[in-house]
Amino acid sequence: MARKVRQKNNSRKSGNHDVLAIVLIVVSAFLLLCIVIPPILSVVSQTVFSVLLGTFGIVIYPVLVATLLGGVFLFNRRTPYVSVKTGVCSALLAFFALVIL
Repeated sequence: MARKVRQKNNSRKSGNHDVLAIVLIVVSAFLLLCIVIPPILSVVSQTVFSVLLGTFGIVIYPVLVATLLGGVFLFNRRTPYVSVKTGVCSALLAFFALVIL
């Protein structure tokens, strides 16, 4: 008897990635705007600004930018390929830049 070959249904998985990407982009863009321009939504923006900067400090800026870029890459179905050396150097550069600030 011949074996049946199962085909994976990738359409359902890609739909979930699209929704996740859009949610990541919208949420991170909103939070980034609230932090960069606090009077944009008056009380809501001031509260978000105070909570995020009080909780995470200045580290929240690169975290939100990285989340925004991750959502864009996920939406475009691309993955950023970097070598280990480049990744380590970039992480150290970001860390020391935050230490200086």
